[in-house]
Amino acid sequence: MGTGGERALETLDAEAIRTFLVARVAGRSLESARLLSIGLRSFLRFLVLRGVITRDLSGAVPRVRTYQQTSVPVVLSPDDVERALATADRSTPRGRRDYAIVLLLARLGLRASEVMALELEDLHWRAAEIVVRGKGPRRDHVPLLADVGDALAQYLREDRGASPSRRVFLRLIPPRVGLSRPCAIDHIVRLALQRAGIGPYRRRVAHQRWAMAPQGVQRATWARRLSMARRFATWRQAHDPQTEVPPYGALPGRRRRRRPHIFTDDEVRRLMAQAARARSRTGVRPLTYSTLIGLLAATGLCPGEALALDTADVDLDTGLLLIRQSKCGMSRVVPVDDSTREALRQYLARRTALCLRPRSPAFLLSEHGRCLRGNATRRMFAVVSCAIGLRPPLQRRRWGRGPRLQDLRHTFATRRLVEWYRDGVDVTRVLPTLATYLGHVGIGLTYWYIEAVPELLAHARTRLGSPGLPGGPR
Repeated sequence: MGTGGERALETLDAEAIRTFLVARVAGRSLESARLLSIGLRSFLRFLVLRGVITRDLSGAVPRVRTYQQTSVPVVLSPDDVERALATADRSTPRGRRDYAIVLLLARLGLRASEVMALELEDLHWRAAEIVVRGKGPRRDHVPLLADVGDALAQYLREDRGASPSRRVFLRLIPPRVGLSRPCAIDHIVRLALQRAGIGPYRRRVAHQRWAMAPQGVQRATWARRLSMARRFATWRQAHDPQTEVPPYGALPGRRRRRRPHIFTDDEVRRLMAQAARARSRTGVRPLTYSTLIGLLAATGLCPGEALALDTADVDLDTGLLLIRQSKCGMSRVVPVDDSTREALRQYLARRTALCLRPRSPAFLLSEHGRCLRGNATRRMFAVVSCAIGLRPPLQRRRWGRGPRLQDLRHTFATRRLVEWYRDGVDVTRVLPTLATYLGHVGIGLTYWYIEAVPELLAHARTRLGSPGLPGGPR
């Protein structure tokens, strides 16, 4: 603060402070005015402590008193309630649980804390009533309506499952315990109102309608699409202040781990053979894709790491692959066995003969001598998988669902673990070696790529039941 500013602060008096505060809180809410007065009071005390002013003027700041529930509560019409209930996807466990919760709130008028605290012993099915744990030791008995009972029975029978918790409504992900706070119930209701476009969420429906347009996808996909709309709306708001920006958390979604496909040796051979029959004018496409599939199966590289390989990164004399700037900006050297090195040598020789003037230094080249693109590579793999029956036929130019290129990395990690168990190797000692080979900074990341196939589970059960072995009983 300059000298002039300090002199101006020294002339402050109670009247100037009150005038400033009244001018600033005009048009603001009571809560905003209260926070402004608290900040101003703290600032004046700070000036006294720093010696900028000699008098403590914090007492001259008027106190703004606020009260709870001073506004008229928002009331939903019966049509709005039914629209909110209809948005629940009752074909999923989450939808059935959320439907029962919203139905309890709408039909019986329970508080969020009361719904959260419901236990299995509070449901008296024969008497058709519910014991509600109110404030303090109070217990109320409310009737169990038919539609509420049906929704509760369906959730308890199909989705709740076994749990040490006696709460009626449980978390959907481990640990399977009761909902911890009433804000979880508030969040469920808020999402239902957002989906129905009710109240303050009505104007946000356009953003969410676009984000939720793809069907049959994870909620994480909807959340990612909404984040794209949010970034565009933020940019647009800088040019047009009337543009509304979707709030964070409007479509929460956590990406779930998709169960990988563990390829057999026969499936890998069939994929390579089918890729070798791909149509091509120059002969490079079938050669490149069959080599790519074999390379991923033999080394466990990420598809992006294989596509980023330059010819200079492949040392065929020593059998080493240099992976540059992979995940987290890390680089590493990956050794390959003699059969893989010979296959790569043959590919390079044939590729050089077919593509005399490559337009890219990449090792794996496209039909036109350029670096392979990830999107085109994934689509080609989907076409090859459909041709051998690993994927359903493509419809309307969509890839559908099925095995992915990334699953070859899962296959490599899982089969390596099975082979170690089969050979009697102490897996706990050599697992860091696998993590280093895959480019992971810790074995926790490697566990993501290991799939619990039946043979692996059988070896693990045998190891755990054998005394004297690492991990077995003593």
